[in-house]
Amino acid sequence: MRQNSISQGSAAEIIHYFNAEELSGEETFGEIVLEILASRKNINRKAICQALLSRLNQATSVEQTQHYQHLISLVLTD
Repeated sequence: MRQNSISQGSAAEIIHYFNAEELSGEETFGEIVLEILASRKNINRKAICQALLSRLNQATSVEQTQHYQHLISLVLTD
């Protein structure tokens, strides 16, 4: 039988791998989608914005802050 879910360990390993390098917007969105799926929540604009805002609050550099602000603006514009 095929398992259609991602274990918390697998999601954490994927996130750790991508955090080792500077992420593009697509990679960051991919990470966020994986996190949302792992938590079994619906993927929607609100969930993505919440995840981005959480990351923005934890940003440790100006580059990260700018990166997350840019992604939030992409999500909120049509």
